[in-house]
Amino acid sequence: MSATIDIPYGKTGQPPRSRMSYGNSVDSKVAELLRLKISKRPLNAPLFELSDSCAARQTGILDGHMGVNSASIYLMKTIGKLFLGFHLNPYRFRYSVGTEAYRETGNPYITARVLRHSDIQNVIVYINEIVLAQAHDRVAAEVFKDISEVIGAGVKAKTFSGVVITKQVFKKGDLSTVRAREELGNFDPIGGCAGGIRCAQGVPVACYCCLKFRPIKEADHHGMLKATLANYFLFFEKDEKIASSLIPPILGMAQVCYLITTS
Repeated sequence: MSATIDIPYGKTGQPPRSRMSYGNSVDSKVAELLRLKISKRPLNAPLFELSDSCAARQTGILDGHMGVNSASIYLMKTIGKLFLGFHLNPYRFRYSVGTEAYRETGNPYITARVLRHSDIQNVIVYINEIVLAQAHDRVAAEVFKDISEVIGAGVKAKTFSGVVITKQVFKKGDLSTVRAREELGNFDPIGGCAGGIRCAQGVPVACYCCLKFRPIKEADHHGMLKATLANYFLFFEKDEKIASSLIPPILGMAQVCYLITTS
């Protein structure tokens, strides 16, 4: 058994772009017989488990059009059971068609034709997406190459100059607490500052390049590395120079992660 969802392909006006329709790929008479047969049989055995509110609206799913919101309810409940957390809508399909068309051809005119555009005026959004993705891939390769070199070099790397300590040492010591509330979403300390008073300059990211920083071995430094990498690529979209300022701390985090896992 298979099912098909027809996504409006272009700006054709009919059906409305905000709607999804069920395809009618068989002969009209056969389709009419099928609809008649189905209408006489209650849909009391759904393929996917639905809530009571969804089951109440289920009888109209095989006839006519269904709005995006209703389609999203059915699809997201099914997708949620597969642990795939993404939102399904016509815009996402259309956007994917545009980006893939330019990725495969590199030709804005072909991309415009695929999207049923009369000119290439609005194709630039799809082109920019591909160019930005390619830049991300290039920079990501460079960053992860540097991280690999830091991990490979071990303690010989100079990016991290502090000292890794245990939680017990942190509690007994006279250190100012360093937290990563925004990056990790909690108030758990990730380390301490041997300077007595935090300088508040780029805390906690910049701490990984400071010789006064004492990262706690049991803290989530891998989470810090992941969050800082995400911010790096976010900043890269706006200003490469600003993003580049995060590279030294990222390398410092990579070395801290290495020291923790090997000690």
